[in-house]
Amino acid sequence: MQTVGSISKTVEGVSAKEVFSVWADVNNWHKFNHGIKYARLEGDFVVGSSFVLRLPEGREVSLKLTEVTTDKSFTDMTKFPLAKMYGIHEITQENGKITLTATIKIDGMLSFLWKKLVAQKVADKMEDDLDSIVELVKNGKTE
Repeated sequence: MQTVGSISKTVEGVSAKEVFSVWADVNNWHKFNHGIKYARLEGDFVVGSSFVLRLPEGREVSLKLTEVTTDKSFTDMTKFPLAKMYGIHEITQENGKITLTATIKIDGMLSFLWKKLVAQKVADKMEDDLDSIVELVKNGKTE
């Protein structure tokens, strides 16, 4: 399996629980993921659940949750012909701060092609997504 990209951000003023609740609310991903029109998850945010993302050009992409650890991490997987792409999302807590890490990995015989066509573009916008999640959580707080 090849890592296409990975980014980590350490932030204060938000909790792992708050960030994870934004991740688990798939139907509102368009609020932080500016590369999609919408996301639809039928059912719960648990291993084995599938969801769909609609891209700006109108194409829909299906993903499946392959790992979910509440308030800590989740992994989604997208299948392409002869390749699979994994989005790995992790939260670690230390000294009152949290670190968010997003990683894109790809595997399979045609991974080189799908990296060029899709995975690199997804990896290139991970920082914007993480920044947007933090802003969404901070702006959504009512203190």
